[in-house]
Formats: sequence, C-alpha cells, structure tokens
Amino acid sequence: MENNDRIGGNSIAHGYAVGVSVLAISAQIVVFPLLGFWVDSKLHTSFVFGALGFVIGLYTAVRQLIRLTQNDPPLKK
Repeated sequence: MENNDRIGGNSIAHGYAVGVSVLAISAQIVVFPLLGFWVDSKLHTSFVFGALGFVIGLYTAVRQLIRLTQNDPPLKK
C-alpha cells in the first residue's frame, strides 16, 4: 500500500480530515455573519456588525481554504 497522503496512507482518514476542514470552512462563512446580526439586534444598529461578521467569516474561510490546498499533496495513483 502506497503512502498517498500525510495521514499515513489511510485514505479514509484523509477523506474525513478533508471533510472536516470543508465543514469548518462552511461554518465560518455562516457563524460569523450570524453573530454579527445578533450583535446588531442587541445594540439596535443597522447592519454594521453583520457586514463585519461577513467580512471576517469570508477572510477566515478563504485563509483556511488556501491553507488546506497548500498542505494537501496530490494523491499518487
């Protein structure tokens, strides 16, 4: 069995690791804006914190996606 990935050759473990990373990326895009809208509702502001939460969520998601693609070596066949 070849060592196809950084997790020691176990392709199932590699799949779960990538899946969890993608789930974390999608959660970052959703959670930060929701927190911002919640703060907006508590402080009775317009959409300032919602927009800020969107920008922070998008930045962290893109950063995580770049980190995921740079650290993930291509699989050998």
